[in-house]
Amino acid sequence: ELEGARELIAKGDMKGTGLALLDVTPKVSASGYVVLRTFGDASNEVRNAAMREHVRSKNNNDAAILTTVSLEEEKTGSDSIGDNNNDDNDNDASDANNDDDTNPSSTPEAIALELKAYRIELALNDLVCTLGDADITVGQGLRGELGVSAPAQIEILGQLADCRKEFDVLMSVVPERVSGL
Repeated sequence: ELEGARELIAKGDMKGTGLALLDVTPKVSASGYVVLRTFGDASNEVRNAAMREHVRSKNNNDAAILTTVSLEEEKTGSDSIGDNNNDDNDNDASDANNDDDTNPSSTPEAIALELKAYRIELALNDLVCTLGDADITVGQGLRGELGVSAPAQIEILGQLADCRKEFDVLMSVVPERVSGL
């Protein structure tokens, strides 16, 4: 539809150009937000799967530790709870926090999805802002604030070229197939 707006302004139809921009801007915004939501959902799925695996693994480790402690207690006949003289069970805070300090859900796949979504969001915002600028310029042209129609048309054509560049940037960062995420 940007090409249609370009043709309209080339013919001198500023009102039609403005209407075309008013038509395309919400469509671009809505489509872009659907893509962003898809990336967010995919990232959440990956993160949730990683956390489930982490919790499952941690629960298995905790069960193994409890089994080992119970077997040691049976061998020695003592109860390690409240036994301050047992140096073998010296579990201080540094041992308990010896896990990796990274978030277990921060997998390379989740981070890649989030970085891609961030890049798409930037490109989408740039496009929406450029479309808004073009719409403002059309409004100024309609009110005669840009002088006679020829300079206004040239200015608006430049704005539409910027919109096309931003659209091309957005299309270059959005994968061809988003539904498979």
